[in-house]
Amino acid sequence: MNFNCRVLIFTIFLPLVSWAQKESFYIPPKSDSITLEHYNRFLTQLKHGQAEKDILKCYNPHHNIVCAYRELKAPQHVIYEASLDYLRSDSVGCCRFMLHLDYEGRLDLAYSFKDKKTIAYFRKVCDSVYKRIDSNLIRRLVKIEERDQKVRGSHTPHEIFSTPRLQLEMIDLDTINLREIDAIIKECGGYPSKKLVGDKYNNIIYLVIIHSPLNTQEQYLPLIKKAVFARELGSNYLATLEDRILFIKNKPQLYGTQISYDKAKKQEALYKWVGTLEDLEKRRDFMGMEPLKNYLRRFNLEYPPKP
Repeated sequence: MNFNCRVLIFTIFLPLVSWAQKESFYIPPKSDSITLEHYNRFLTQLKHGQAEKDILKCYNPHHNIVCAYRELKAPQHVIYEASLDYLRSDSVGCCRFMLHLDYEGRLDLAYSFKDKKTIAYFRKVCDSVYKRIDSNLIRRLVKIEERDQKVRGSHTPHEIFSTPRLQLEMIDLDTINLREIDAIIKECGGYPSKKLVGDKYNNIIYLVIIHSPLNTQEQYLPLIKKAVFARELGSNYLATLEDRILFIKNKPQLYGTQISYDKAKKQEALYKWVGTLEDLEKRRDFMGMEPLKNYLRRFNLEYPPKP
């Protein structure tokens, strides 16, 4: 299968991790004011979040933990401790969630606590957090994301790669975005940190890189590695970029992130990989990624995949 007959399906992963049999965290008892369905749903969310805290993650689980404790009507001190963990992990995300504070500086009343001293504490912390936030940079990133998704978000891969007009439009938008992120990286002296833009926006630079030509991907690979090691990005981002580079070079991938599309057969399949299927699963597990079976299910592909 030549390169023109292969189309990359790029996906941001959300790992699904089984929790330990013996929980080491507080589980709120069933409350008469919560339906059993509501209780079970948020208890599951809590357990997933707690399990995900200890691996190389694709996203920050602290938001879900705080949300689950609040919905489960946990004691205030439990919500408070979980909120502090969230604050330490992602101060921008925590302030947006806990206090409805946005990058324009609008601040609503906290809804997670009743104690005025606690509310005042978070307000004080979030005031200092948002003094260092670069709202202009966030606005630029939002526009970059809009351009990145203008074509990709409105059309299927098959539609894009079979319509020259859409391809040209996407290339033009990607070129504008690439110039913009080059400038941002130079201004920031590296990959923009969560302290500047928060969890919600810090993957936008990466999106532009993953959609760029091969030489640009290779140029910025060390930057992405550094961002992952500094916990600015999840390890799945690095895995996907490395696989993407190998895919374009027609070499076997390492982590099974790339799906190829055969125009002649009009079907998708997992792109070739290094070693055995067991080796692939071990590499995915090391990077904190979900099992391949769960990933392939999203594309209605068979498991085990054919080599």
